[in-house]
This record gives sequence, C-alpha cells and structure tokens, in this order.
Amino acid sequence: MLLAILSSLTVIGIGGGRRGGIKLKMKKAQTEITLLELKFLLNNLGQVVVEKGTIDPKLFREAFDKGLPEYPNTIVLQNFLTRLNSLSDQFIEDSTIF
Repeated sequence: MLLAILSSLTVIGIGGGRRGGIKLKMKKAQTEITLLELKFLLNNLGQVVVEKGTIDPKLFREAFDKGLPEYPNTIVLQNFLTRLNSLSDQFIEDSTIF
C-alpha cells in the first residue's frame, strides 16, 4: 500500500540549468522507491553536471494523509524528505565552485 501511494507522487527533477531531472525508477517488484537521487557527472566539456530527483515533501504528506491516514510515520518521513532536500540543495550549491 505504501508503494502504491508513493508511486502516484510526482517526482521533482532539477538540473539547476545544467541538465534535466531524473525520472522515478521503481524496482520491478515495487518493493522499493527512490526518495532522493543525486548524481554528479562530468560532461565532455569538462563541466560538472548535477542531476537531482526527489519527491516533494508536501505532496508526500498529502498523498499519505489521503491514501493511508493510519500510517504512524507520515510526519517523520515528511521531515526526513525535507531534510534530505535541504542537505542535497546545500551540497549542490557547494559544488558550484567546480
């Protein structure tokens, strides 16, 4: 049930003007879902390219409140996603010197 709700969420992909976002990748058995994916790549011009794919914490909360209201860790996971996004954004910002 959790994965069905998560798979209905929109994944936000950002490239910060570098490259397009990442699409949601589900395992075939749908036993796992990616909450955050962050890649640092080097292109043929020698530039660092950053790809980030994540689930919006607010959409996550809305989907769980609607689809699985009895789940006890919705707020904890929403806060975890918010923290992951914050840390990854800082990591991306710090990488702009390259």
